[in-house]
Amino acid sequence: MRFAAPVLLALTLLAPARALADNWELQYTQDGLRVYRDDSGPLPSFKAEGEIDANLFDLMAVLADIPHRTEWMRDLKQSRIVDGDIESKVVMYEQYSLPWPCEDRDSVVESTIHADLEKLEVAVDYHEVVTNKAPVRVGIVRMPAVRGSMHFKYLDKDRSSAQVIIRLDVGGSLPTWAVKKFVKQAPVMTLQGLVKQVRATQGRYAGFVSRHVADARPIAKSPFEVDPRSLGEAPK
Repeated sequence: MRFAAPVLLALTLLAPARALADNWELQYTQDGLRVYRDDSGPLPSFKAEGEIDANLFDLMAVLADIPHRTEWMRDLKQSRIVDGDIESKVVMYEQYSLPWPCEDRDSVVESTIHADLEKLEVAVDYHEVVTNKAPVRVGIVRMPAVRGSMHFKYLDKDRSSAQVIIRLDVGGSLPTWAVKKFVKQAPVMTLQGLVKQVRATQGRYAGFVSRHVADARPIAKSPFEVDPRSLGEAPK
């Protein structure tokens, strides 16, 4: 799997989340991440941003591995590609486990990835879709709205700037306070999970990382480094 590398496109799927920056109010900080809330829309909306200990190319590789999202996404029971190509646009099915007596939730989302290797940035935008390739299942609540974005930018060999925005309607009869608590924590948990997965899989995606590093070398506006272990090499 390879990301396409066009100039970073305008993000239009959700009337871009980052364009609503004036409505964000700081809620708390955790592990160096700032978490904001936006009550201007109909859905609970939270954003986490800050610096994380992960190289941009390692992040790209982990994000591209859809089936293994279950290894780092909390309560995620199943993740698979329904349609499309990870290089441009992909439709994913995911199922989340909830504790008894709550019913499990699932979602079908369309995710678009824009990799700007010239600027060493990656943006991911996603939103719910309906498809007959992933029909509603008995005993599982299909979430009516699953929307958000991720944005990562290279800082150095070991760090990236990160932003995650989540807007969610879990459906069913869960208490409103429980939903808001989950959505409030979800952006931070997503970034924490990503960082842990990057550490746990270093070297697993050597071919992926090597290809994208080779693509970026001739066009990147500034020099960059990658840990040799991510390329399947022994550290010097």
